[in-house]
Amino acid sequence: MLDLKFGLDIGEKKHVYVSQEKCRQVYKRRKMPRKKHPTKQVTYMLPKGVREQIDAMIDGNGAYKDKELWKQKCYYICEYIATQNQMKSESQQEYVNIHQETMAKTVGVNNQGIARLLKQLVKASILEKDGIAIQAVVSQRGRQKVYIEEGKSYGYRFKAENPLETFEVQSHRQQYEKSNQSIKEIFSKYDRDLRSYNEVLKEIKIDTENLKEVIEEILKNKQKKKSQKENYESYLEEVEIKYRNNLLNSLKYYKGNNNQECKIYPFNGNIVPIKYEAETRTVSSYLTGEVDDENTADRSIDPNDEIYRTVSSYHVGEKDDQNNSDKTTAPVDQICRTVSSYQCKPRRFKIRSFMAKNRVKEKVLEPDETTIARCTKAVFTINEGYLFATRPVKDSRVYSAITNLNREFRSSIRLNGKKIVGIDIRNSQPLLACILIRHYWKEKQGELPEDVKRYQSRCEQGKFYDDFMGEIELPEDMRSMFKQDFFRKVFFSKVIEKGNVLKDMFIQKYPSCWEAITDVKGGLYCKDYGEFARMLQEVEAQIIYDVVNVGLLNQGIKAFNIFDSIYVTLKWESERAIGLINKIFQAFDLHPTLNVEYGEHFEENERKEIERHSQEFAKWEEQRKKDLAFKDMIRKSNPYGALTRS
Repeated sequence: MLDLKFGLDIGEKKHVYVSQEKCRQVYKRRKMPRKKHPTKQVTYMLPKGVREQIDAMIDGNGAYKDKELWKQKCYYICEYIATQNQMKSESQQEYVNIHQETMAKTVGVNNQGIARLLKQLVKASILEKDGIAIQAVVSQRGRQKVYIEEGKSYGYRFKAENPLETFEVQSHRQQYEKSNQSIKEIFSKYDRDLRSYNEVLKEIKIDTENLKEVIEEILKNKQKKKSQKENYESYLEEVEIKYRNNLLNSLKYYKGNNNQECKIYPFNGNIVPIKYEAETRTVSSYLTGEVDDENTADRSIDPNDEIYRTVSSYHVGEKDDQNNSDKTTAPVDQICRTVSSYQCKPRRFKIRSFMAKNRVKEKVLEPDETTIARCTKAVFTINEGYLFATRPVKDSRVYSAITNLNREFRSSIRLNGKKIVGIDIRNSQPLLACILIRHYWKEKQGELPEDVKRYQSRCEQGKFYDDFMGEIELPEDMRSMFKQDFFRKVFFSKVIEKGNVLKDMFIQKYPSCWEAITDVKGGLYCKDYGEFARMLQEVEAQIIYDVVNVGLLNQGIKAFNIFDSIYVTLKWESERAIGLINKIFQAFDLHPTLNVEYGEHFEENERKEIERHSQEFAKWEEQRKKDLAFKDMIRKSNPYGALTRS
């Protein structure tokens, strides 16, 4: 080996000749070694066969040098799509919108890199793209972006519909941990309360001692719910046949603004004068103009008839530019108006095509493999410390892996090593809707109608659902199915003429409440019918999370919420939570009925808390004795007392 000599000028008249091999050895010693992090096993959840497709795509592309790292980036993107879709449980997957800038920060690439990665996933027939994107209008206010007009990102879904599976891989360069930390910082960077809430979520764990039994119970209850749903639907069909004719034949008359008699369909979702035109086979709903009393008096409209309809609905306060007059001058006082910013314009359509587009999507039972994979992934996320909360929209609900967890896991949740106790509001959603309904009537006429007061009283007593279930003689074991169906058909549905038993009974009992709900939704066929559901969720989040949960955190109490329920561990903490709940509802002149869930855990948690305090006191006492012994030793070794001041 050629050994060259290098002269190094160290000082005046001093030259040291060092060989090249010696320089290499010195450089190698001085070079700092890369800090090695302990590798962690992380769990990903993907549809069957997707992992193999991703591995083949990355291995066959020479542009990716660190292949394991890029594989995990693809795993994360595909897992995000699978997670967003697995809670919907429709017969067909929906497209999941991916905001490329946010996803790029999450997986640690630039915008061009994430676009290239998604393009290759589509090219490899792993994903398919909807091809629809709308540019958002954004205003920069300081460090935050304010969306003036919302846009839409490209949507992606899996090409093949397969059940989910979980698999473990070693986190390459802590890729999984960095991705979760990035998304956590994106949502909680400017939200101090959310950061404090995430500190509490760090102390939540799932007891895995009986994990197998819990998953078996989930699978068993899933089949039980399927049979219950089938029984509920068949039972409701019988009720429909039994009560429908009596409900639809009970037509009422109402005198409007111009003292004209209008036919009102009390179970058709809106109060509109109807004009029938025999020649053109069309039905028009008017807010202005004369009403043909002869045709209106004896004519009933079949909502399923193949006819064309034109529906008009206007905002309160919208002015006509030509005559500067209100467009809201209606022939009836009780016409439903919208409080949202969207104006429902007149439009023409076929009833059958409308019903086809707005048909409720068929729910399918997820495979057992998907259920097991979802539960395994949730337990891994919580127990390995990757649990954090997100709040996608200001004033919206707070979401985390805990909120998506099956109810069967509640008894296995541990907060700071102790079992949890829940405080639940009876008839919470109808009671929260009472806040919106009261506000509507207070602003409209300054006082509450009698049926609104009756509605509030039944919600406060926790008897709202019992009244309807008793009227149709529904068994108690179908209560959960009834609640879901009630919300879907009454509170969260589009306002259309077609009625159903639950909506008809609600309108009979509480017509003023129905008027307020339909007014907030925007009236017949309004595209903003989801406004009521959005406002209801905002009221829930502001009361339960912003006031009660954050208030408990500010008092040093570790608590978390699952939508409308608050969970703590000790009895005095639950008393504080109940006090805050009652106080905020009293501000709205409401008095809720509260349930305490898992109250039997209080005694065990109190015993654990006493043991913890005893252990802490014992450690403090031991440390104090050590300090005293050290001081005595110093004093004996220095008889003259020349101790240095601490």
